[in-house]
Amino acid sequence: MKNKGILGQLREINNIGKEIDKSMRIKHNSQFREYAKGTYLQYTMPWGLYVGAAALCPDGVVRKVKRIAETPDTYFSIPASVTYKGKTVAGCLHFKNVGDPANPLEFKDAVVFSPYLYRKNGNIFNTEK
Repeated sequence: MKNKGILGQLREINNIGKEIDKSMRIKHNSQFREYAKGTYLQYTMPWGLYVGAAALCPDGVVRKVKRIAETPDTYFSIPASVTYKGKTVAGCLHFKNVGDPANPLEFKDAVVFSPYLYRKNGNIFNTEK
């Protein structure tokens, strides 16, 4: 048998530790809930924590959310932020009916981003292009 020395023994212990760490990780399945206009919410199970989203912004473009709170702060909104023109805009996600108002049977919800107007970059969507 070959003498591995101290460094060889440490590498072997480190590799065993990595294998144990990989086997002990809890794997959560991520699920998508799709809404109208290509918007969605992504959450993990079994706890239902939000991990991603795509939302309809005030300028009419669907953007991927940069940050999203794991749990909503109220029943109606979820704190989040998007990037617009290279700047981070803080706001919240909520749901809005984007279906045809003339047809009451066509009820389609979309995830909508509303910026906090009192925060930095809050009214960046209202500026001239």
